[in-house]
Amino acid sequence: MGDLVAHLLAHRQRIPNRAIIACLTLAQLAPKPTERVSAERLMEALEISNQPYLSKLLGEMLRFDLVEYERGDRAEPGYLFFRVGPLNREVLR
Repeated sequence: MGDLVAHLLAHRQRIPNRAIIACLTLAQLAPKPTERVSAERLMEALEISNQPYLSKLLGEMLRFDLVEYERGDRAEPGYLFFRVGPLNREVLR
């Protein structure tokens, strides 16, 4: 988690605070890539009250390359997180 904190601090001028906090929260949740995380569990952990804002926040984290995830569907609801934190590169989009 130390590398994640260092990366987020080094790029805090580019990454909004809400995305930094959400990334740290998700890292603490430590979702396994094989286990779906329900939207309700994510909203509770991130202290978000509605699904549209959750989608917006995850999209923002994706834009800053802080997560890699797959959103579920009706048959398999929830989210699979393959990566929480940046790739090993310096340049953010």
